[in-house]
Amino acid sequence: MAWIAERATIVEGKCWLWQRATVNSGYGKLRKNGEWWLAHRYIYTICKGPINPLHIVRHSCNNKLCINPEHLCTGTYQDNLFD
Repeated sequence: MAWIAERATIVEGKCWLWQRATVNSGYGKLRKNGEWWLAHRYIYTICKGPINPLHIVRHSCNNKLCINPEHLCTGTYQDNLFD
């Protein structure tokens, strides 16, 4: 995961801000093995495992550029609206 330090501003215990490409909605994006990913979804997958197809990856910090695995969790769109 050393490559993350090259692509994000990391502050211990706080948000890890993605510093590379973004999509129009403001989320980070990256390309791995020829496939485009939203950065937070990719980090969630490599750190915590597969994402339930019925869920989204939510940011507990409400920061779209954050890729800190401690700030990422899955849930439904409804869960996200309640946050």
